[in-house]
Amino acid sequence: MKLKFKKNIFLITIFIASLIVIGLLLAYKKLYNNNEEDFLTKEITYSLPTPIDIKPSLRNFIQSNCNAWYNQFLLKSGFNGGMIVAKDGNIVFEKYNGIANLNTRNPLDENTPLHIASVSKTFTAMCVLKLAQEKKIDLDSPFSFYFP
Repeated sequence: MKLKFKKNIFLITIFIASLIVIGLLLAYKKLYNNNEEDFLTKEITYSLPTPIDIKPSLRNFIQSNCNAWYNQFLLKSGFNGGMIVAKDGNIVFEKYNGIANLNTRNPLDENTPLHIASVSKTFTAMCVLKLAQEKKIDLDSPFSFYFP
């Protein structure tokens, strides 16, 4: 059952990511009025930013504040999940609490698959607003302009 659940979450995640990529490609084509041949031959690349070194004092400050907040608010409320905080491409705080499976009572850790629920909507909205900020899309245009 656990393997089937992991596979379903993985497939749903891939499907959502595919829809976002297709949407961005269509928007790119529409915005720049490229003909199909030029559009299909242009290379689109993306890579994660290179982490920037963080001063140990800043890392310690973030870690101690995150740890205090985590312990004071999340643990006392019966939180079951994980908290990760990153700064300039570096994970500076990562902590998990609770159980991964009610039947097996396995502890929750960094390898536990978690339901993302509607969290991806936040990232999609952020990406759309970033594109609008860069004048690559117009928020007042009808949806059909980007997805005919």
